[in-house]
Amino acid sequence: MSNTFGTRLSQALNGRTQTWLSEQVGVTQTAVSYWASDKRQPELGMAAKIAEALNVEPGWLAFGSPAVKTTTCRICGVQVHWTPIYGWVHVGGSDKCETVATP
Repeated sequence: MSNTFGTRLSQALNGRTQTWLSEQVGVTQTAVSYWASDKRQPELGMAAKIAEALNVEPGWLAFGSPAVKTTTCRICGVQVHWTPIYGWVHVGGSDKCETVATP
């Protein structure tokens, strides 16, 4: 079994439907279907929102491995994860802080 975003998403759904997830994160069921079949990838902020809805580690869902470090953003107070590709990433997005801030 390959370790793609779609594979991890399908595993994290754990019996819940794509329609359920689409309602939780505010997208169409078609968008979820595209992600699950690896036809498209969600933006990083959406991947974090999906992880929150599914109660899984955002680093695992987005990249296949857990985040190396977790801390709180000194600008907006939102939890941030360190990822090898994107650096510091806000978990679940933040309306307060539009930048990826270092802790």
